[in-house]
Amino acid sequence: MRVVHDSIARVLDRAIADSAFPGAISVVGTRDGALTSYAVGRIDWPANAPPPDETTMWDIASLTKVIGMTTAMMQLVEQDRVDLDAPVGRYLPDFVGEGKERVTIRHLLTHSSGLPAWRPLYKDASNADTALALVFHTPLDTVPGARMVYSDLGAILLGKVVERVSGEPLELYLARHITGPLGMSSTQYRPDTSLRRRIAPTEFDPWRQRHIRGEVHDENAYMLGGVSGHAGLFSTAADLTRFARMMLGGGTLDGVRIVRASTIAQFTAVQDPTLSHRALGW
Repeated sequence: MRVVHDSIARVLDRAIADSAFPGAISVVGTRDGALTSYAVGRIDWPANAPPPDETTMWDIASLTKVIGMTTAMMQLVEQDRVDLDAPVGRYLPDFVGEGKERVTIRHLLTHSSGLPAWRPLYKDASNADTALALVFHTPLDTVPGARMVYSDLGAILLGKVVERVSGEPLELYLARHITGPLGMSSTQYRPDTSLRRRIAPTEFDPWRQRHIRGEVHDENAYMLGGVSGHAGLFSTAADLTRFARMMLGGGTLDGVRIVRASTIAQFTAVQDPTLSHRALGW
């Protein structure tokens, strides 16, 4: 393990020397816990910024898709509340347009729905409701199942499926059924301002014209109210270590079961190698 630690240290120290980022933390472990961790730099560029540690909160960006939305979908599929091969319109009747009746939940999870990768909702909409309406009505680029295009729009829709099926707002669902039971107390959307000192900033955002710290960096997630299936979660190295241990432990951590091992196997299996090496959400 000393070799692993030293290898990580060399990579991160070199990145700091090259000004690749102001700071970072890495954790390596097994299902039983962390074996080594290494932190470098500061949480922001100024010399007086504090160093990162395992309690530093980071905007985890697209990790939101797998930590939050995909885990929720695993639970709902396992409970037979969502059918992977059902049309998306069964759960989201507002998802309408040419060819969309053929788009399934599986298509969304494998990024093969035919939806485009992205659109600037934050420029095209004036509030969360109009932004969501734009997602529902965005035309398909290709027929479902023809190719893989990594799509934030599909992940936004899947977050809404979780809400419609469970009857709970996405952030409440995750807190009650995933992060809460796992003891991931620092993993959350829209962190309170009292946590600001622990949060690593992202950048100066030209659109919002301010230094972004403690609010989601992704502009579309911000326009959607800060809570979305594709982005918006903040987390820490300590919390993500617990999540990883649960996955490596077959869905269980500290006696708490989040999903069955068979469900993890199902969601992490490559679905169509002719299109991509993507699994379901993962």
